[in-house]
Amino acid sequence: MLISARLAQKLRESFGDEAAEEMVDWMHRIDSERSHLRELNEANFARYAALLREQFAEHRQETRADIAELSQEMRAGFAELRQEMRAGFAELRQEMRAGFAKAHDETAQLEVKFERRFNDMMRYSLLFWVTSLGTVVALLTLR
Repeated sequence: MLISARLAQKLRESFGDEAAEEMVDWMHRIDSERSHLRELNEANFARYAALLREQFAEHRQETRADIAELSQEMRAGFAELRQEMRAGFAELRQEMRAGFAKAHDETAQLEVKFERRFNDMMRYSLLFWVTSLGTVVALLTLR
């Protein structure tokens, strides 16, 4: 920061020539040190930014490699799962076909049994009616 002539004049009036010169020199040194510190800070910031960019690039490469590896593992896992599911579905289809065939056979057996029972019931019903009709006819003729 530059010291204005007016400020330098005020300092001379307040402190005298020697003290004012010392004060102005001190202010110039402080300003110079501050500029130097600013430059150092900017240089440090630039180095830090470069280091961050470098580390970010390294991490990006590592992350990409990890993602590619994970992607391959997932693809392999999904392919294995797909094969297991296909095998499971094929087995389930076989079991269902066998179950349906068994159910069909059991249904056919039930139909045969039902027909037998129905025929038996018809036979007993016919026997009952014939017997009842014979009894009614016998009672009517005996009278």
